[in-house]
Amino acid sequence: MKVRRFILTSILLITLLVIDIYSWPIIGPATRMLNKGEIMLETHYNYQLFNRYYNLAEKEWIKLPSDSLYTINEIVTEFYWGIAREVSLRLILPVKLSQFGKDVNNGIGDGVFSLLYQPVRGEDEEQVGTVLWGGVRFPTGDSENFPPLGDNSYDFLVGLFDVRDFYGALYYTTVGLWLNGKNQDDEEIGVQYQYNFCLSVPVLKNSEPFVNIVGEFDGYFIGKFKENTRNQLCLGLQYVDIDHLVIEASVAVPIYSVGGYRYDFTPTAGFIFWF
Repeated sequence: MKVRRFILTSILLITLLVIDIYSWPIIGPATRMLNKGEIMLETHYNYQLFNRYYNLAEKEWIKLPSDSLYTINEIVTEFYWGIAREVSLRLILPVKLSQFGKDVNNGIGDGVFSLLYQPVRGEDEEQVGTVLWGGVRFPTGDSENFPPLGDNSYDFLVGLFDVRDFYGALYYTTVGLWLNGKNQDDEEIGVQYQYNFCLSVPVLKNSEPFVNIVGEFDGYFIGKFKENTRNQLCLGLQYVDIDHLVIEASVAVPIYSVGGYRYDFTPTAGFIFWF
């Protein structure tokens, strides 16, 4: 029983690294750089039902029995503050209710602190351009109880996102590296490479507020691509009040995954408000 729990915990910790980065929804409005003194609040609810795990020996996905399903109900809150016109601060704190079979654990997950820097910024409202960022993920989540809410390590992120106008739509590209520390079992996780490509298309260009259809492809891999990776497609809608508010909902579906646990789909809904 202890061996089985150790194996499950190890797989869950690797899966958590992905959840904390990729369960969050379509990225469009979150790339908006703030003016000095501006504040932005972003909150989303996400539901994930993991019903398969990857068997490394057989190299195939195995369906979990009905009494061993892994579910996560998560609310992720992000706080942004414009320190200067070119620099914004971001704090991220997830709150989770996790259940694996009969085992239940709830509380805060691993928090993230990061800085965003846009070296060249134009005057346009869409703020097309390139933004650099770096951050630290702190082990604030409970890693002692099962299922774990964090991996008990300090992790570091460097990356960039680029926003471009594409025939009236906005195209977002994000790439980053997570430099993962050792987890609670003193295991090296390795460098995690993440990527995200997103296209936001306005449905009604000449109306305010307006609606966007957003399509997104995102993924990650650790080590060799074919040994531990997850890639998914996401489709969503955004209601945008250009002055202060965005309301959005989306559904993500995995298209190629190896390692950890997998869901069939995951819905997300939330809002972004700035002032």
